[in-house]
Amino acid sequence: MVCGKDAFEKRVKSAETFKTISALFEKHDIKDLNPFADSREDMEKMYFSFPGYREKIRRYGLIAFEFK
Repeated sequence: MVCGKDAFEKRVKSAETFKTISALFEKHDIKDLNPFADSREDMEKMYFSFPGYREKIRRYGLIAFEFK
């Protein structure tokens, strides 16, 4: 994975798919998804700030990974 200029390796323990952001939030706590987000609105703003993500989420859904 790459985060900015830093690269790191992780193994995926599990993966889940979700059709909507609401479905993701029903199963996972916001702080577990992003420790810097304080609310659902913060998370939605983050997702929708990426070009084309609103349509991509509507079309493909989301995937949540749990890392080892």
